[in-house]
Amino acid sequence: MNYKAADTANKILLAFEPGGIAPLPPEKLAQVREHVRSILSRAMESLGEKKTRKWHDWQRVKAERQAAQ
Repeated sequence: MNYKAADTANKILLAFEPGGIAPLPPEKLAQVREHVRSILSRAMESLGEKKTRKWHDWQRVKAERQAAQ
């Protein structure tokens, strides 16, 4: 998990920590922590794949334009 995703996960999890706005028992907090980290990790992977795909698409379009000239 990258820094941005970890920071977001920590901010979300603060609400569920003891003293937060919606405290959970320790065993439930551990489950929620794993779910949040898993979801954010997958989201960041998807975002990375999207950026890579857009880059490759741009490179293809650029090459096609140069070939057309």
